[in-house]
This record gives sequence, structure tokens and C-alpha cells, in this order.
Amino acid sequence: MLRTIMKLFAVIALQLTLAFVVWAQTKPTAEQFKELQKAMDDVQTALKGGDADKIKEAKNKLIKLTDKYYKIPADNLSEEPYYDPAVDGEGSTGRTGDDKKKIRTRLGEKAFFDPSDGKTPSIGWLASSKIHEIMGHGGQAAGGTWYTDDKGTAINEIEAYDLEIKNAETTGLSKGEIDELKKRRKDWYDKLNEANKKKVDKGDYTMAFLPPSDRSKQAFSGGAQVFVSGEVYADEVATATVRGPRTLDGLVVTTEVGGQKAETRTDRDGRVTISLAQAAKSIITATDAIVRVLDSTGKEIARTQTRVLPGPAPDVISRPVINNIPADLRRGDVVTIPGRSMGPECEMIVGNQIQETLAASVNEVTSYVDTPKLGTQDAWVRNPYGESKSFECNVYSFEVSAPRTTIRRGEDLTATAQYQSIRPGSKIRFKNNTPEVVTMNVPGAVTTGNEAVLKVQNPNGTIPVNLKGVNTGAFSISYEVVPPK
Repeated sequence: MLRTIMKLFAVIALQLTLAFVVWAQTKPTAEQFKELQKAMDDVQTALKGGDADKIKEAKNKLIKLTDKYYKIPADNLSEEPYYDPAVDGEGSTGRTGDDKKKIRTRLGEKAFFDPSDGKTPSIGWLASSKIHEIMGHGGQAAGGTWYTDDKGTAINEIEAYDLEIKNAETTGLSKGEIDELKKRRKDWYDKLNEANKKKVDKGDYTMAFLPPSDRSKQAFSGGAQVFVSGEVYADEVATATVRGPRTLDGLVVTTEVGGQKAETRTDRDGRVTISLAQAAKSIITATDAIVRVLDSTGKEIARTQTRVLPGPAPDVISRPVINNIPADLRRGDVVTIPGRSMGPECEMIVGNQIQETLAASVNEVTSYVDTPKLGTQDAWVRNPYGESKSFECNVYSFEVSAPRTTIRRGEDLTATAQYQSIRPGSKIRFKNNTPEVVTMNVPGAVTTGNEAVLKVQNPNGTIPVNLKGVNTGAFSISYEVVPPK
């Protein structure tokens, strides 16, 4: 226990140290400002001459001097910021690298001039614009709070403008320039809902996440299922979930390994914690464990298995580490993310929506995907100690409906597949699982045997699946969405 506490203290101390690395707010000396002013004069001379190469050279020199004399941190940069006439506003920042912790910043024409007239040279506005991009958005990339949805983007911008306003005296901004920053900040602030406004008002620039939905209860109603991690350590506590039965409270979940059995009960939401410390204490090699769910009469209604690894389990005292999240997620999918340092409280985030955790252990988390927003957004996992790196993914919906699931011989019936936000170039593979009952025809698809493959051209659409009864009975049509590589 002492070892764990000391390791936890070390992690907290490190996090606090990183959190309080702040910019040394120092104005340029008189001599340095003279040099900056000369560099700005050279920019004006180059502009009058009209030579694009000389303009770029002069502006890039001024950018470097601004970094040097205002001591703007460069830890989050993948390269030196540079002037780009194609940038419409003051600056543009994008993430680079596999973990997206580094940024590349470009500065536009507007970064060099007072925003009130767009003509008066302003070294202070250039320095302030760099603080916005490098310290603001660069800090968000490094800290894992780079959001891609509308409200998250608003929070990111507010934080960056607050940094500019806070350091306005150091950068030497005029009253007009400060008023412009406040106006822009208000425009973004007005886009927030009350929950996020309250957080921003307290200086908290992390999103107020939407709570997880409970739609998995409806999605898996009917036959019972139990979700548990694919592997757990003998001495860890893992979370699992039962879905299917109408009543979820009080179901008995037994886990048997090496001839020993552990037993626990679900709560009202079908949640259960599995601890194998006693049942698996004697195992010395990885061993399969059978997980059973019993109803109130003792009848088995669901079964699965997990792999039990000899303990001790690694301590979960730091943020989770993952290598990937699928590039495409369907609303309603169950996705398992493997990794390290995850733990029973780990959860997956997509956009600003917490996903429902169905199972979690040290090495993986299984989540039910359900987010109100479709399309491209960031996804990552988090535990009480921090967040993993994030990955860009596309969330889409795909639903198939039919008037009924039975058909008469000779009858024609059409099922309908509706989808949104599927990436063009994706293929949808329909499979007729009951060819003895129906034939299947999908317009525009390539049909081979009992399968029809349709290539998607538009992100949103409706697909008719035409069926004809061969014999009277129940039919089954399944599908698979294959994203483009």
C-alpha cells in the first residue's frame, strides 16, 4: 500500500509541476524593442516594394525576433512558426504527429497590423496573436483538450483569448486592441450552453461532457448477454455489465476459474464488479474463466469467458495508454479498446459525449457507442488520473427496418436501410441468411450468391432491399459496413 501511495504522490506531483509551467511575462528591453521596430520597418519597406519573397523574408525575421524577445515557449511546436499569405485571419494552428501533441503554426497578414484599421503596424498584436496560437491552442493540443465540435471549439477560442487579455500589458496592446479581443471572446462565449459557461467563468476550460446514455438496455433487450473484459488479472477488480433481461437488478454472476468460484450480484443497471482474488489466487499461468449469469430461479441465462492472468495487476496510477481507436464507429456499435493503465473506472469519450462503459479492466475498456453528433470528431479514453491521446474518427448511423420479419410465398416485401455520415467509397455488404425463404435484390449492388455489395457515393442515403418470398416463413438479412482504406 505504501508503494502505491508513494507512486500516486509522484504522479500527482509531476502533473502539478507540468500544470504550472507558465510563461515568464517579460517585456522586451528598450534595445530589443528597437530591433523589433526596425524589423517591422523592414516589413513596411518590403510591402511597398511588392516583392513577395522579400515580404515573406522580412515577416519571418520579425516572427523569430518576436519569439526571442517575448520569450514565447516553443515546447509544443513541431517547427518554427512562419508567415503564410494564404491564412485569412491572424493565425492558423494544426496538430501534427501521431499523438497530436505538437502543433504547426502559420501567421497571416492580419497578425502584423492593428485590427481596428488593418493598416497600422503593431508588434504587440503580432506577439499577442502568437500567444493565442502557440500557448493557447498549442497548450490545448499538449493537454488533450483540443476539441473538434462546436462547443469545444468555442471553449478553446475563449481560453486562447483569455490568455491574450491576461498578457495584454506585457505585449503592449492598445485599448482598442484589448476591446477587440473582448468582443471576439464574447462572440464565442455566447455560443456556449449554461453548463459550459459556468465552467469557463471559473477558469475551467474543459468541456462539460454529456453523460452516457442508457440505450444499450434497449439495443440488447431480449436474449441475455454479459459483457466482460477479454482478460483480467487474478487480483484486480473489473467491471462487467449484463444486458437483455427486463429486470437487471439482483442477477447472480458467477466466475469460475481453476475449480474455484466467485459470486456477486448486479445492481439495478445490470452493473457488476468481478473480483477473483480468492478464486484465482492459486493460478500460476493464464487460465480461462467461465462467467455465468443466473436468473432468480438459478437458471443460467447468459455465459461468456475471460482470460485470467496471474497477479499482481499493474497499479493504475496514471493516465491510460492506447494505440488506436477505430477510424469509423457506428452509432450502436460495441467497441473494445485495448491498452494499459485503464482500470475499472475507465470510460471512452467521443466528441463531448461520455460513452457507456460495458466492461473495463487494467488492459481494456468496452463501450457502447452512442453520441448525438455524427461525422468527424475526436475520441479518446480517460480514467481518474488523466486522458489518453486522442484519435480522429467518423461516427455514422446505419439502420435497417422492415414492415415485418416474416413473408409468404410469392410475396414482395421491401426492407429499408437508412444511413448518415458514411464516408463515400465505403462498401455495404448485405447477406441473405435465409435463401430458402426469400431472394434478395439491392438496386445498384453487385450480387454474388447470397451477398450483395453496394459502394456508397454519398454520405447520407436510403437503400431499398427488395425481397421475394420463396417459401412462407421468417427471414433474416444482415449487413456489414466496410469503410474505405
